[in-house]
Amino acid sequence: MPSLPLPKGKPIDVPRTVHQALELHHQGRIAEAEQLYATVLAVRPDNIDALQMLGVIKLARGELVTALRLVAAAMQLRPKSPQILLNYGLVLNAMNRPEEALASFDEALKQFEGAAGPMDKLASLYPANRTYQKESATVLAWVGDAQRSRNIFVDALQMSQQAAVTKVSFVRSDYGSSLRDGAAVLALAAESRPVPPIIPELAGVVAKEWQNKTYTSTQEQTWMLLAARALQNGDDGLTLDVNGATHTGAYMAQMTGDALIGHPLTVTNTTRQPLSAAVTTVAAPVTPLPAGGDGFTIERKYYTLDGEEANITQAQQNERYVVVLHVTETNDWPSRILVTDLLPAGFEIDNPSIVNSAQLSNFDWLSDVQPAHVEFRNDRFVAAFDQSSGSDRDLSFAYVVRAVTPGTYDHPAASVEDMYRPQFSARTAMGRMEVLAAQQ
Repeated sequence: MPSLPLPKGKPIDVPRTVHQALELHHQGRIAEAEQLYATVLAVRPDNIDALQMLGVIKLARGELVTALRLVAAAMQLRPKSPQILLNYGLVLNAMNRPEEALASFDEALKQFEGAAGPMDKLASLYPANRTYQKESATVLAWVGDAQRSRNIFVDALQMSQQAAVTKVSFVRSDYGSSLRDGAAVLALAAESRPVPPIIPELAGVVAKEWQNKTYTSTQEQTWMLLAARALQNGDDGLTLDVNGATHTGAYMAQMTGDALIGHPLTVTNTTRQPLSAAVTTVAAPVTPLPAGGDGFTIERKYYTLDGEEANITQAQQNERYVVVLHVTETNDWPSRILVTDLLPAGFEIDNPSIVNSAQLSNFDWLSDVQPAHVEFRNDRFVAAFDQSSGSDRDLSFAYVVRAVTPGTYDHPAASVEDMYRPQFSARTAMGRMEVLAAQQ
């Protein structure tokens, strides 16, 4: 199925195009989905799905006036749709109109039948996503309805506890997780006034989720940072002993390994309640790491321009080499993958483009791939791919480098990762290589 609108002048199948746009939106391919929604509205300005979902895209981009116009138009056509009412409330909330937003949220709940309580209704509208509970509770706090805000945050805590038992599916397309959603609820709860009573228990749920993760995604890290910042405001009463000196409030420090060896740090809790401490370490491996991974395999090979495989442990200065990367993904769900190939210090990218068989006569086996994003930096090659369910899981692509500076260098690994499921990644082996000076 094509990912772009049909050429001008040809009639379009509106239901099929809307379905295609929704699929692209579901996969996170926002620009393509937006183009299709606009195409539909050009011929059917009363298409409710296109109006509403284009409004959602505009809301995410901060184009609030346009978002309000689009979602309001959809609501005029279908005034009792719970989903449209919720999205309308989100736009109003973003425009700092909390009373109107709350009214829209309440109306959405009234329109939804067959659930026991407000949180069940919201959860049914948006399964496995607590964004709308957080928004409702925050709006209620803003308009002074502390009791209803407190009740919703308590329900959100119960959902977070349940999510810790019933794990979120890896095929979620919103790149969410129990940790991300729990940290987001915690961040907003800690910022609400009055502070709801769920904070200690919810913080414990989030901390446990974090401890059970080997890797965290960028969204998880961002919401945990926001939660930590919000919780900091309640640390004024803490008292600590730091290397024999009294310290009040939260304590944070950054130091090198050498500094820590020379001057060890001892922190003692002098308050009555137990405290938690987080220590983050960053270091380079002492010995080169072997190839490995989970969910992917990645292979890197070097060739001469004649198509012969080359051994670059001893590369010749001024020679050009074709770097071929082959990536295989073992899972068949929609994903966004990132491939990064760090260059040895003696190499530089010679031609800033992905090459294929049409450009290299001796590489007719190279396929023509279309990355979503490519970068050719002075120290690395980067390519991102949007993979939909059922798409080809074998990717082969190439670029050209030149050996420029004689010397012996570390040879970093090439790596691939699922950007929103960081537990799935792979790398080639690290090593050493040499660039031999050109013969005079």
